[in-house]
Amino acid sequence: MISVVVTVYNKEKFIEKTLNSIINQTDLPSEIIIINDGSTDRSLEIINNIQLPNFAYVITTKNQGVSASRNLGLKKAKSKYIHFVDGDDILKRDSVSIFKREIHKNPNHILYAANRISENHKIKRRINGLSDKEFDLKEYLNLLIEYKNLCWTSAVVINKSLVKSSKYDINYSRGEDRYFYMKLLSIKSGYWIDKIVAIYVNDPKSLSSEPIKKAEDLFWKGIKEYSNYIENPNFKMFKIKYILSNIYNNLIRGNLKNSISWLILEK
Repeated sequence: MISVVVTVYNKEKFIEKTLNSIINQTDLPSEIIIINDGSTDRSLEIINNIQLPNFAYVITTKNQGVSASRNLGLKKAKSKYIHFVDGDDILKRDSVSIFKREIHKNPNHILYAANRISENHKIKRRINGLSDKEFDLKEYLNLLIEYKNLCWTSAVVINKSLVKSSKYDINYSRGEDRYFYMKLLSIKSGYWIDKIVAIYVNDPKSLSSEPIKKAEDLFWKGIKEYSNYIENPNFKMFKIKYILSNIYNNLIRGNLKNSISWLILEK
């Protein structure tokens, strides 16, 4: 019913814990696909030394980026539902069973999203006070403006039968996950589950920690593309803060060109 797709690039410090959290689920997934995206560290060696179940297999490709790996997972997965897991995150033991139960109770949504917490178990990444419910693109975007993200990678299951031709955009290295969720929610509603299913582990070498120029940020592109759905009165202030934070992050790393890109006015 659920295929777990694990994307791995140079995660030697994390991948063993990640995979153990999947193969030790109380309710096992139908298959586990591990996509090694051309790792140059010991990631593949560690994966090969783990006693994987017979429904798990490894695909090694040249390094193409996480979006290409996820698209490959979309193509290869045999189950109707796909759970993408980053190679440095950890699933709670009942994650698969939680998603299965909610899918049975509330079928035909394009995605199912749940809570996650950071590795120090603080709840700053958790959305509190939002009960199990259906949600659409409009609600997703308006909550994002309040810094409340309903869809975190490793805590989302996708209904493959409904995604149609939607894929992750391989031309961007930042914001590709949130933009993908925007595209899916523009097709059909999602379902929010008020339970913790994953633990987010902060890898300081992750691309998401690197400052970028405006043209490289797919999240920013998505916010503009779907701005007609946003009614939050704090939208203007959100954009100003987002731009300023990117200018600052680039300046403290000495990247003046990237900083200037965020100052260029758009049509």
